[in-house]
Amino acid sequence: MVITMLIYLIRLLEWAVIIDCVLSFLPIDSLYDFKRIIRTITNPFLEPFRSIQERFMPNFMIDFSPFFVLILFNIIERIIITLALR
Repeated sequence: MVITMLIYLIRLLEWAVIIDCVLSFLPIDSLYDFKRIIRTITNPFLEPFRSIQERFMPNFMIDFSPFFVLILFNIIERIIITLALR
């Protein structure tokens, strides 16, 4: 039960990151409150990777942090499933 809830939480966070990526292409004024909620959820996960990217590739126009966060979530999900099957 707890494992299932953790997997659902990770998948929910994955979708939040994907939605954040899609919303980043929309004008700032549209859906402002929804964007703010999504950013509040995703920023704690994205910021460390943005910081690393800025350190190694300063002023790079493409943000790869969502890609790295999704990879991290996938790894965590696989670890949880592997530990649950033991």
